[in-house]
Amino acid sequence: MASHDYDALLSLMETGKVVRCKMRAFGDEQLNTKVYGACNRLDRIPPELLSRFLVVEFKPYTPEEFINVSKHVLKVREGLTEEEADKIAKILVDSTRDVRDSVKAGRLLKSGASIEFIEKFFKRNSKQKTLTW
Repeated sequence: MASHDYDALLSLMETGKVVRCKMRAFGDEQLNTKVYGACNRLDRIPPELLSRFLVVEFKPYTPEEFINVSKHVLKVREGLTEEEADKIAKILVDSTRDVRDSVKAGRLLKSGASIEFIEKFFKRNSKQKTLTW
């Protein structure tokens, strides 16, 4: 977010008001509102904004949860078969709990990569998130 967006959000959360400026005419409106947010990294959020939220962190998926969620995403969103989704989820469960890795693997499979290639690639690159040869 840009700093002026943070400023507007901070103002809304502190006062409940939104200030508008249109053609040099200013106005404000009192709102009865709630603000919910989600992020991947807390370190990029200004402390004065973060202090206004109740921070809830989710536990990583268990291996069984990861397999189930990955299979669902791969079948529904990526169009893989039950067998393809199952193989990918089981290949990745030992190296990640990030379902986005499953999506990457599914897209590799759809683009012509073999299951064997995907397995070798993700085993070799489980610690780093970039492609190396």
